Amino acid sequence: PDEEDKLTAATFIDNEVMDKMSAELKAFVTAYQPDGILFSEYYNPGGEDGYARYLESGGGIGYERYRQAASTAAVTKAAQIVRENARGMLVGLLAHCQWAAQVEDENGSNTTDVFSSYTDGGADVKGWVENGLADFLAVENFGSLTDPKVPFATVADWWGEVAASGGIPFYLVQASDRICTSNTGWSSADQISKQIVEAQKVDGYKGSIFNSLTRLAEDPNDAAS
Repeated sequence: PDEEDKLTAATFIDNEVMDKMSAELKAFVTAYQPDGILFSEYYNPGGEDGYARYLESGGGIGYERYRQAASTAAVTKAAQIVRENARGMLVGLLAHCQWAAQVEDENGSNTTDVFSSYTDGGADVKGWVENGLADFLAVENFGSLTDPKVPFATVADWWGEVAASGGIPFYLVQASDRICTSNTGWSSADQISKQIVEAQKVDGYKGSIFNSLTRLAEDPNDAAS
């Protein structure tokens, strides 16, 4: 919260931001004791203001390295606060599928799907999972099974391997708001069901989260039924 008690996003991670985050998070987990907490929007946004503040702090290590180090410090601190003040509460990370690309081998024939490790904005979710910062992982996977840009099954497989590298379960956030729409691959009423069948083939998959309860309740063409 800012001076007027309105929620705002920090443009720079400094000691003041870390202290405020620590106090708010400690108060929340102590008062409410949920079974788990899911961290998102942990990216260091950068921009002119953030860069100016970085220079004011001395610079020296390189702006991109600073952004990554600052975001990692914030997530590490947040996980520590939860574990120290709410024993047994699970710490989760919400990741967004950033992009996918196909890379040809040396012969120019076979292609391999490659996804970013999500270091954009200083948030290396892949590295955090590998280093044990999270107890579980949730991944927004909004493409369809036939989406050539963000294919659902390929995304699930890739992030499943990431979760396995940290020995943790993962969940998929599916785009129920796209059921029976003109988005690529979503016109069929059974798209969500087919996605779940595919997801169950991935080791470590423990369930799904749907991004629109309203659309499920509408049940277009009996898709939810």
